[in-house]
This record gives sequence, C-alpha cells and structure tokens, in this order.
Amino acid sequence: MKKKMFKFISCITILFMVSCSGDDLLFSYEDDVTTRGLSGRASLTYPMSSFISNVSLSLTDQGSVNSILEELQSNPLGKGYRCVFKKLTTKKVSKISRGDTGTAPASYNAKTNEVLLKTGSTIATNSIQEEFIHAAQDRVYFNGILNMQVKKELQT
Repeated sequence: MKKKMFKFISCITILFMVSCSGDDLLFSYEDDVTTRGLSGRASLTYPMSSFISNVSLSLTDQGSVNSILEELQSNPLGKGYRCVFKKLTTKKVSKISRGDTGTAPASYNAKTNEVLLKTGSTIATNSIQEEFIHAAQDRVYFNGILNMQVKKELQT
C-alpha cells in the first residue's frame, strides 16, 4: 500500500515539476486543449507528431495511442499532462515502437530516447502516461534520468 501511495504522489509531483509555467498549471480550465473539427474527433493540441520523431506502430496501435492522447488532453483531469507533452516538444522522443520490454508493458530508454511498447500486449493508458512522464523527466533533470539512476545506485 505504501509503495502504491508513494508512486501516486510521485507522479502528481512530477506533473508539477515538469516545467509547468503559470499558463500551464495543473487543472487549468481557462482554455480548451482540443478543438472539435467537422468529423467530430478531437484535433489534438499535442498529436504524436508534435513530440515523437518516428512513429513505428501499426495503424491499430497508432489509433490506440491517439485515443489515449485524446483522453489525456480533453478530460479535465488529464489536462495536467499538457505540460508533459509541451516539454516533449522541446526535444522530441526519437521513436515509439513495439518490442521486448521484459515483464513491463512499456518502457522508456533514456540512452536511445525511445518508448517501447511490449509486443502483443494491450496499450494501456497508464503505460503511455508513465513512459511519457519518464521522457519528460529526462528533459528536466541535469544530465537526464540516466544521471539520476546512477546517483540512486551509488546511494544504495
């Protein structure tokens, strides 16, 4: 229970830390993050192409990720992720693809700047949220998150 609570609090804290300026505060309702086009589907403020250089996913997987992005950018609680996507536009994730992630459903590799989704698994909202938060952390921490991992290992 403590571990889950710590993880939850850490995620909320990270959302605030990832370079949210005054106009990007969590739960800001002043402006719409999406606009509806003639098709009725949301036109995303931060589509995948705005923060990922190479999308190497099937059309079905791209649809799943786009649905998650739409949810995160249009849901009032999901608007807090706006600053994560905004930070990722400053230095795009180099690639998102399917592959072997071990036991994890997804992973972010700071060395290659790639998000990997486990082959054969369902793309879950929380996996997308978590890996893009890690990518955004990599842009905020001095020398990236690899440096933070080395410091953590030295402390133990």
